[in-house]
Amino acid sequence: MSCRTEPITNKYTPNTTNDGKRFAGTTFSGTMAYRALVKPEDLKAVAGDHSAISGQKMYCGRNRHVVTYPVGGGCFLNFIAYSSDPARQAEWGSQAWVAEADHAELSDQFQDFEPEVQVLLKCVDKSSRWAIYDVEPLEFWSRGRVTLLGDAAHATMPFLGAGGGQVLEDAYVLSRLLGSSLATCDMLPAVLLAYERVRAPRANQVIYRSHEARRAFEFLEEYDGRSTEHVAQALNSLSEWLWEGRGDPEDDVWEAERLIKELLATELEM
Repeated sequence: MSCRTEPITNKYTPNTTNDGKRFAGTTFSGTMAYRALVKPEDLKAVAGDHSAISGQKMYCGRNRHVVTYPVGGGCFLNFIAYSSDPARQAEWGSQAWVAEADHAELSDQFQDFEPEVQVLLKCVDKSSRWAIYDVEPLEFWSRGRVTLLGDAAHATMPFLGAGGGQVLEDAYVLSRLLGSSLATCDMLPAVLLAYERVRAPRANQVIYRSHEARRAFEFLEEYDGRSTEHVAQALNSLSEWLWEGRGDPEDDVWEAERLIKELLATELEM
């Protein structure tokens, strides 16, 4: 059996334009992340009762926030300090996306944060500075017998901590569809379009809601002047949408199979 290579054109084909250039590049978000590993024993030596020792912690302030959590089986604390400034979008230019950070610069950025953050900063030996870039959601993922998944399809900023999970959901749905009896050579373009149709809405919502999470963490835009209780409620809603509101990925498989069968029935009638 030979596989046809021309893309299927049908009502499931995404509406696309010739303006592909604006989806091909990245935009500096104005946010930088200072990253370091802190040894728990060093933190204990300075402040034995520090709350970051026992689990994940987040410290929020206007335009900035700090996240810590154990990694390496508790051998280290991952320390990430985010600093946002819209003016940097024009200033960043061609600087490296990742570079060694100046400790004085890091300390200055967070000098007005609470004492626990000051203790953490004292325990940072060496850090790196990461530019956080943003991309617009793609208008389509699939063409003919080629498709995308993971960051290639929907790279997101890190503020929901959900990028890796989206890759796994993509891979699960796509592998189930490709292993289906519906995935014949002739139907492969339709299979990939159906995969895109069921996965793109959720993946793109992760992109948008990651933006909102950053605004909430740093009291920006609609969260400017809001109480910490209001921000906490908004962040809880984002978390509920991400984790508790998620159906079984198998539902995506069933919906994609329904779309494929509907398309197959339409072609048989033609």
